[in-house]
Amino acid sequence: MALAVWPRPLSSICCKPPGGWCGRAGTPERTSALQRAVAAAFAEALATWTITADEAEHYRMLFEHWLLNPTVLSEFRALLTPMDSSTLDVETLRAEFEDAGLSVEYLGTVSFEVLLQDMVGAFYQAAAEEPALQESIKIDLLRQMAQRLGALDRVLQRQTRVSELAVDHLAESRRLAHEQARGQDHTNALLQHIYQVLTEVTAGGSPGQQIAAYQQSELALTTAGLLTEPVASPASNTMPVPMLAGL
Repeated sequence: MALAVWPRPLSSICCKPPGGWCGRAGTPERTSALQRAVAAAFAEALATWTITADEAEHYRMLFEHWLLNPTVLSEFRALLTPMDSSTLDVETLRAEFEDAGLSVEYLGTVSFEVLLQDMVGAFYQAAAEEPALQESIKIDLLRQMAQRLGALDRVLQRQTRVSELAVDHLAESRRLAHEQARGQDHTNALLQHIYQVLTEVTAGGSPGQQIAAYQQSELALTTAGLLTEPVASPASNTMPVPMLAGL
């Protein structure tokens, strides 16, 4: 079970003023933008965690406790006010993480460094797309900070992997679509391939990769005669065809 799917959004909990991640965010527009960026950071960090449903609430509480630890907050707020030499104290954050009762090995993350890189990389990507944050956060300095931490390299690695997987699945989808158009019934296999590629690019692809995947999926469905309504945009965070939901 991915911890990103929790009963209440951590971004709202951790952005409560005045002591949360967002600090004194200022305008409602900037607060909302920060919440979206923080939510992206949390979702990316937790996406690979593999625990049972029975454990989810317990680890949600532990992770929330770590995030709201004053020492941890002090470190992560550097993301909101980056400077030329800004970085994070990885060892301090690791020590607080372990003191909170969390273990990356048990939760399924490759390493604590990767956990931080995923969080910082996702925060940077989300913040860079928020007009309300461009000046207040100094996006270019945030990018430099993310680069120093290895977060941008990690983002590139994920996007490269997603791109390779997407190419394979889309190629197979096109083959199945053309055979379907010639009278062979590949409905289930075609929908499964499209579901897989859209899941992959939504979770780890760049905006450009997401748009391309949705366009190629729409083309495959149209070729196969299965498209009954327009494909939803990536921003909708939904699957494009009702029948995919049952797979």
